[in-house]
Amino acid sequence: MGALQIALGLICVAVTVVAVAMLARTVIQMVRTVRLGQPDSTRNGPIGVRVVTTVREVLGHTRMLKWTKVGIAHWFVMMGFLGMLLVVAEAYGEVFQPSFELPLIGEWAPWHLWVEVLGWATVVGILTLIVIRQFHHPRRSDRQSRFAGSHMGRAYFIEGIVLVEGLGVVCIRAVKHAAGLIHPPVWAAPLTHALGAVAPSGTTLISVLAAIKILSGMAFIVAISLNMTMGVAWHRFTAFFNIYFKRNADGAVALGPAKPMMSGGKPLNFEEADPDTDTFGAGKIEDFTWKGWLDFT
Repeated sequence: MGALQIALGLICVAVTVVAVAMLARTVIQMVRTVRLGQPDSTRNGPIGVRVVTTVREVLGHTRMLKWTKVGIAHWFVMMGFLGMLLVVAEAYGEVFQPSFELPLIGEWAPWHLWVEVLGWATVVGILTLIVIRQFHHPRRSDRQSRFAGSHMGRAYFIEGIVLVEGLGVVCIRAVKHAAGLIHPPVWAAPLTHALGAVAPSGTTLISVLAAIKILSGMAFIVAISLNMTMGVAWHRFTAFFNIYFKRNADGAVALGPAKPMMSGGKPLNFEEADPDTDTFGAGKIEDFTWKGWLDFT
């Protein structure tokens, strides 16, 4: 562990502490804001059914896959986000000690295969989405773009972060292989073997790449902490709760017979309703339920 590794490691730790503190503050503010909505007791259960629905819709991407190539690419990016949390933890060790591997599983061939697939899936998935966005960009006068009116700068920021994160995983593994610090079998890391054969060999480079990966992730955390309405970024987190608390616990679409109109969290009886105290629908933002406010995220 040299001076550079110590300096980079301390910087990463310090930035992480600040970023996590900012995120916690914003999450608390978001929860308080959502709770300003009207009560809705129909979203609380049954818990088991809602958990099953959430797992099925998230892992199966049952809504997004209807968009064919967009849905498939989005699934790869999502799985990379969910599955590489341990890889981020490993990066903190690699900053200080380039040869660092996670205890117990670090030398396990299936672990290397898992990281290999997720790393490359993230890169390929986000590059696909970037190309699709540019192909359907509002600047094209020959078509009506579905991105018209959206905050393109925010989208570019998220796409850039995801790409850097994915490339970080791929490049760190290639350089570690070139330096002889990891020895996965070819079947578990074929692309790592291929890139490692031509990648530069240097422990300092590993620490620098790990630091870039960490700091890019923290830049994302800081950005969303300062922008609570940045839905394109926050949906990474709030989508799970949005799915869990959806109208129908079994995941059925919200069509069919209309639900009873609610006022104060209770079904409205029109024969006994008081126009002065009861709410009919939503005339102002305060009339939406807390689930409606969650939808806004």
